[in-house]
Amino acid sequence: MKRIYTSFVVLGAVILCSSTFTACSDVVVEDKKAYRSAADTAEESSGKAENGVYDFSNFSEVEANGASKVILTQDSVYKVSVVGDKGVELYIEISQSGNRLVVDERSDWIDRIDMGKCEVHISLPVLTAYHLSGANSTVMTNTFKQNEGMVLDMSGAGSFKLKVEVPELTIDASGASSVELQGKAGTLNVDMSGAGSVEAGDLEVSVANVESSGAGSMVLWVNQHLKVDASGVGSVRYKGNPSVTKEVSGMASVKKAD
Repeated sequence: MKRIYTSFVVLGAVILCSSTFTACSDVVVEDKKAYRSAADTAEESSGKAENGVYDFSNFSEVEANGASKVILTQDSVYKVSVVGDKGVELYIEISQSGNRLVVDERSDWIDRIDMGKCEVHISLPVLTAYHLSGANSTVMTNTFKQNEGMVLDMSGAGSFKLKVEVPELTIDASGASSVELQGKAGTLNVDMSGAGSVEAGDLEVSVANVESSGAGSMVLWVNQHLKVDASGVGSVRYKGNPSVTKEVSGMASVKKAD
């Protein structure tokens, strides 16, 4: 009798452990399904088609947030794609609000650090405004030639390499952001704060209006007139032979480049 009782106890323990293991396995599976469902939902809401190619059009503004690299190309047709190691597009969220294309990174983007390259390629006919925040880096593959003016709004530690031929270019840069400019513009407006830099020695402009505060540095190429309001410890250097109007305070400086 005692032996039979003992056998029942052992059998009951085995059944209990088996049931517990099955229940735990079900929980793990459900968690994986939930994560996959969240990723799939993000893809569907972003307008992704396949192979990292998205279906967006009729936008003239771009907003890029986070740390991904953005490649801009002026083209007659709209193209948006994510290029990188397999699965990296799951961590990028792209959407459109009116005429603005928005590039974001999922909240769990840190998980992709070991996944290698991640680039967002965007082609469009006209770019009227670009908003950049975070540690994003952006480059233009060709010169954007257009009759519309362009606005560049930067914050954080981002960088932008810009090639344009536009009637007017406006730059609002804060933080430690950096901008490299090439091409031509009728008027250049710059408002810079923080410790950023604007390297525009290869951007030929007729008129430049500059406001600089903080510890930023700036190099310009101006032919007709330069107006500067500088404070803090920043520096403004210019080449060309423009007439100069300046208001300087603190340890800021405005000088002709060597």
